[in-house]
Amino acid sequence: MVGGPKQPFNCKICTYSGEKRKQLMSHMRSHTGEKPYKCKVCSFSSATASNLRFHSSTHSNTRAYKCDTCDYSATQSGTLHIHKFRRHGVGRPRRKECLVKERVRKFPCSTCSFIAFTRVGLVTHVRTHTGEKPYQCEKCDTSFATKSALKTHSVVHKGSKDFKCSWSRCDFVCSLKTNLKSHELTHTNTKRFQCSACQKRFAVKSSLKVHVMRHIGNKPFKCSICLYASVQSNKLTVHMLTHTGERPYVCDICSKAFVRKHHLQSHMPTHTGEKKYKCQFCMAPFAHICNMNKHINKMHTSKAGPETLL
Repeated sequence: MVGGPKQPFNCKICTYSGEKRKQLMSHMRSHTGEKPYKCKVCSFSSATASNLRFHSSTHSNTRAYKCDTCDYSATQSGTLHIHKFRRHGVGRPRRKECLVKERVRKFPCSTCSFIAFTRVGLVTHVRTHTGEKPYQCEKCDTSFATKSALKTHSVVHKGSKDFKCSWSRCDFVCSLKTNLKSHELTHTNTKRFQCSACQKRFAVKSSLKVHVMRHIGNKPFKCSICLYASVQSNKLTVHMLTHTGERPYVCDICSKAFVRKHHLQSHMPTHTGEKKYKCQFCMAPFAHICNMNKHINKMHTSKAGPETLL
């Protein structure tokens, strides 16, 4: 019938229905895994052109869209729009934002109170309880709970360190943008994420999540030999070494061995003399971040303010 309602384009695999054929075609890639849009700079590929455009902006590191309420900036206008709505209540939620809020959590975890939107999300969540990490790096022994985490890790083996610290006189470079963000917080000691139970503050959201689990007493990772339990699987892995006596991280200069990798990293400056942490106020160099923070607390308390002190 001319002028009648348009017939929707329905997926034959799931219940998805789109208004346009190209929407259905894009959706079908979620079933086939096809990613025809490829980045010209790295190996990234995407199922949609919009995701590729967003990814490409991470190579330029240009954040042209700035919030007029706070210091936040974004690489895309849509990301800024969502930030302003979520953080400041400005504007109206876009269609994508509305759809997210209408989703129903219907897959409950049998161990804790978590409820997932999808069955796949539940399977991924359960690994936080079991410690299962089925995705293993082919170049080292590191394994991960999700495929995306493995893909992110794989960048470190390529040898390219494209992300450089923006602070003057700091020569820190790394392979991952997330590592750069964490590093730059060492210059300011800014801790934006606060626990509602004890008011302790954290620099990154993931640290806050782990901390909150201690309040609710949720320690899913348990030692099979003693009564030790932890909120993190990596802490349990380190604990198990106390039973075996193993010290896997050995200094290649003096042969001193350590239980943890970061203990070895902290030890190395005693040989190299490297001091990669610099005070943001007087640029005094330090080999260890803890010594830099003690220096800021002692020498620059009046300048730092509560947001930059431990």
